[in-house]
Amino acid sequence: MVSIIKNQLLKHLSRYTKNLSPDKVNLSAFRGEGELSNLQLDENVLTELLELPAWLRLTSAWCNHVSFRISWTKLKSTPIMLTLDEVNITIETCEIARSGTPTAGLSSLAVPQGKYSFIHKVIDGITIVVNTVNVNLKSPAFTASVQMSRIRVESRTPKWLLGDLRVTRLKDPTRGMILIFKELSWQTVRIEASSTQDLSLTPLRLLTNQARCRITIKKRLTDCSIVASRLVLILDDLLWVLTDSQLKAALHFVDSLTGLIKASKMVDYGKEFMLYLMSEKCYDNYFVEFDLLDGDCFRALLSKGLGLGIIAGSVLVKVPQITKILGNRSARGISLFSVCLDLFAITIHMAYSFVNGFPFSAWGDTAFLALQTAIIAMMVLFFGGSTVLSAVFTFAYSALVYVLMGGLTPLNYLLIAQGFNVPILLLGKLSQAFTNYRNGSTGQLSAVTCFMLLAGSMARIFTSIQETGDQMMIITYGSSTFANLVIALQVLYYWNADKQKKAAPAGAAAVKKPKAKSKKTD
Repeated sequence: MVSIIKNQLLKHLSRYTKNLSPDKVNLSAFRGEGELSNLQLDENVLTELLELPAWLRLTSAWCNHVSFRISWTKLKSTPIMLTLDEVNITIETCEIARSGTPTAGLSSLAVPQGKYSFIHKVIDGITIVVNTVNVNLKSPAFTASVQMSRIRVESRTPKWLLGDLRVTRLKDPTRGMILIFKELSWQTVRIEASSTQDLSLTPLRLLTNQARCRITIKKRLTDCSIVASRLVLILDDLLWVLTDSQLKAALHFVDSLTGLIKASKMVDYGKEFMLYLMSEKCYDNYFVEFDLLDGDCFRALLSKGLGLGIIAGSVLVKVPQITKILGNRSARGISLFSVCLDLFAITIHMAYSFVNGFPFSAWGDTAFLALQTAIIAMMVLFFGGSTVLSAVFTFAYSALVYVLMGGLTPLNYLLIAQGFNVPILLLGKLSQAFTNYRNGSTGQLSAVTCFMLLAGSMARIFTSIQETGDQMMIITYGSSTFANLVIALQVLYYWNADKQKKAAPAGAAAVKKPKAKSKKTD
């Protein structure tokens, strides 16, 4: 029995220790007592576990003695007692901020989530006593030490008195909440800091006695998640002897840390940007393990990059078309029916992707395309002599976008509309192609816009497969690519025909003048 418990204890504690072995564990299962000696804790695990900022690194952590006592017959009313004798921790500042993906922090130590039960009551009621904690901080500019003695964490009643564990919680079944009251107290805290660069600076010293921190935790009964918490710090005595030289030293210490904090923030900003482009697993592969040949991560990064590139290009994709209409003050050759169908298909696709919560990089270009296509439709009406219809169209389209994306349209309706997108898109694009064929010219169509739309729709097939996996989006972009290819080929085919049509009026104006008759002279 003892060996089984000891093996389980070693199995779980080995995650956080370096030199834990069976000879360092003394256990008595029937008495509910045990002790461990000379624990060397794993610095890397604790650094992530404690969620230290990127400019700090824990270099060593050691505890000389740990003991615990469990009252098996009184677990409902008497807390488990965990006692640590002396804990020594060394921390240093990092000139180059740490990189790596943070772990779940202290939440990784949590009891498996579920409905609040007896095991959760036992864990929440544990009392922890630490005789001494020594923390040493080393940095290029100064060294500091923090010494705390007689630290105690224990459960309290709502009136902050000692009592039976069963009265240290307030349960509200109607709201599904529970309040837990804990008090952290320590006898003394001594903080010292001295400069390593300017020995003339006077060391700083701060002393406190008999301090307490009252902690109230609100948990949800259904899943044990922490909803809210409140901390109240009570200091009985605070002694800080601060002279002019010590104030100067304090400013010097703060200034030395400011640069490290700013550098770590820049690393955090860079990391946040990279995590937008890739998953945490891929970030670790590329920047922690330096595995640059991961195929899945490369495809995901390529898809995200293509998506952002398409969005950037979509900002200006139809601007050449708009400027061409404005420059000629004519929309000749542009089919209003085709533009409206194209606009409807783009708008439905945008609303469908937005409501489904797809990544912006997978559909963001449709927002800019919808805006520019709406402007083209308005200009076709305006330069066609229908100023009132142009204004009515603008108002009606704005209202349609609000209805589709404002939560007023059910998702199943958007799915049905997205299904009609393929025939609508093909009808709109191919009607423009038929107009070009009938006119024998592409008219005011911009070649730049046509080729950019073709390239964008081809790239979207890949990004849709990689980022969404939505079959409807993949089919839609495949159909769009086919239709855009037809129009792009027409632009190439009618390229010279357009030039000849422009040159024809100039040639007709050049009429041959008749020769003047010469007068006869006698």
